[in-house]
Amino acid sequence: MREPNLDLEISDDPKGILVVQCPECGDKSRFLLDQVTPGTSVLCNCGGVLNLTADNLESIQQKLDRSKK
Repeated sequence: MREPNLDLEISDDPKGILVVQCPECGDKSRFLLDQVTPGTSVLCNCGGVLNLTADNLESIQQKLDRSKK
């Protein structure tokens, strides 16, 4: 299975919102960035398992840090 596409949504919440897009169906789920830990797996509505690794969560955190500057 391919890795999910991750992006950061900037909002009024200073913690940042993680947007996880399923590579199979394109459906998007949103989570507060500080509530997701590396190794977490999220189940998509289509049945796909979306694995969130330390590497891809770290890149999103760096993106959030840059946006705060």
